Amino acid sequence: MFYWLAEARDGNRSAPVIVWLMGGPGAPSSVYFVQAMGPLRVTYGGHGEFSQEMNPDTWNEHYAMLYLDQPLGTGFSFVEHSGGFAKTDEEAAGHLATAIPTILEKYGKKKNDLYVFGVSYGGKMAPLLAQTLLLVGKKDSSRAVNLKGIGIGNGLVDPISTVRSYSFHYHARGFIDGAVADEVKKLEGEAALMISSGDTCRALKYLDEKGQILKKIHEASDVVNWYDLREAFSPVQYFSPITAALYYLQHIQKLLPVGPRPFPVEKGGLNYTAYGKLKCAIARSSKPQVDALLQAGIRVLIYNGADDGMVPVASTRGWLKSLSAHANVGLQKSHQQIWKLDGKVVGYWRADPTDQLSEVLILHAGHMAVKDQPAVAKAMVERFLEGNLGKEDADEQPELELG
Repeated sequence: MFYWLAEARDGNRSAPVIVWLMGGPGAPSSVYFVQAMGPLRVTYGGHGEFSQEMNPDTWNEHYAMLYLDQPLGTGFSFVEHSGGFAKTDEEAAGHLATAIPTILEKYGKKKNDLYVFGVSYGGKMAPLLAQTLLLVGKKDSSRAVNLKGIGIGNGLVDPISTVRSYSFHYHARGFIDGAVADEVKKLEGEAALMISSGDTCRALKYLDEKGQILKKIHEASDVVNWYDLREAFSPVQYFSPITAALYYLQHIQKLLPVGPRPFPVEKGGLNYTAYGKLKCAIARSSKPQVDALLQAGIRVLIYNGADDGMVPVASTRGWLKSLSAHANVGLQKSHQQIWKLDGKVVGYWRADPTDQLSEVLILHAGHMAVKDQPAVAKAMVERFLEGNLGKEDADEQPELELG
């Protein structure tokens, strides 16, 4: 398993460590080493050459960042035979839970506070990985890590909630009319029945971006970009920064200890073999793991880009509302607060009174909210790790100013 560790820029070797997981499954996390919250920001220059700069919005100013190309076979990670690919989420989480304590031990960071963040399918994996790390540490104290919290960004945590949100989301935004919404609801019911009955392999035909639900919405609306509805009708350029990062990593491969294995750059760098091995796991939920983590005292941050059409905010709020942990009772009673950064409204937040469970909506952002609004994401993470995302400063009434 390939990993890339960026030490905290302030030189603090005891700084919290943030693990970053990309989605897919099968998209390499290493692309964000040179994008979004990574220490570097890489773009194409005016003549097609690469341009790199220190990223002012990096999360590793005060925190160490650990990127892992996962599941095995993704990005620079590899398997020596087909049996090495993970076939279930639990197996993929087990591989990560083997790697992470080993890496932290190697760099003297096992006692550092640890946070696991993920986006999309990585957001689904974050609670699974966190729970696995706790179980591993309970079984073998020498493998224990100092897990403090998780962050779920536009996460496919509960696929039933996701499929049930499309008719509402696209109708409310005006992309489809009531008649089409009713047709989509019928498809949603079929998908939900398959998922709830355990037929998760066949359910994938409804969940995929080319699946029956989004195909129906496309036929009625001509939406082509599900990941950022601000550009719903534009050719899909949403992942172009990711593409630049992928080609840059391919360009510098000879400088990395990864050997000559091909590094995928097409279609978001997705390893379709790794994806295919996990296709029957995609429709399974990790909501029970979120509940278990909250009950174990682990802090949870859930955030969404408001313009995501792939994992709509309505789907996140649906499964979040159904959590049974006590922290969620407090969250559901709290009111959404206006969130400002440099005097501008950038989103909305709410948290339970104990600050254990927090929910954030990031405005002007799609599926990859951290990429779309990096300064906002940095402020959010700093507030969350410091334990005061849901608290107003004394001179900030009634709105929260970040920055």
